[in-house]
Amino acid sequence: MKSKKLLVLLVFLLMPLAGYSQSHHFDDVRNTLTEALKNQDAEKATSVYTKDGVQLPPDQDELVGVEAIQKGYESFFQSVTSASLMLTPTAAWVDGDFGVERGVYTMEVKTKSGLLAKIKARYIMVLKRLNETWRIKYSMLNNKEMTTSKLQDK
Repeated sequence: MKSKKLLVLLVFLLMPLAGYSQSHHFDDVRNTLTEALKNQDAEKATSVYTKDGVQLPPDQDELVGVEAIQKGYESFFQSVTSASLMLTPTAAWVDGDFGVERGVYTMEVKTKSGLLAKIKARYIMVLKRLNETWRIKYSMLNNKEMTTSKLQDK
């Protein structure tokens, strides 16, 4: 058991050497998330998770299961007028029906209260292949940098 944990840790640490050559496996997941945020579509955003998926958003409680994750997206969309997301993988690894991707993301959010937030952060996703389609089993987001400014009235 100890050697298996060591092997998993070693593979994770060596992922940057492989670059993101295997990240193409997860293109559909990233594209769906990007489009869902742009269109403020909580159901579409949730569609890339397994039924028992777990999302670990920054500075918030974990969201367990698609119902909780969808409620989290719905709550977020109720507070914003627009959101854009760009996910850039830096490493990916696939072994059978499981995969891991880590990367950086940038997000720009305009809130209903009149703020513009620009976020630069990191992410990691553990994915599971179900019926030849990749789904997020676990996702964790880590804000690295966030700036906010007041939107100008027009």
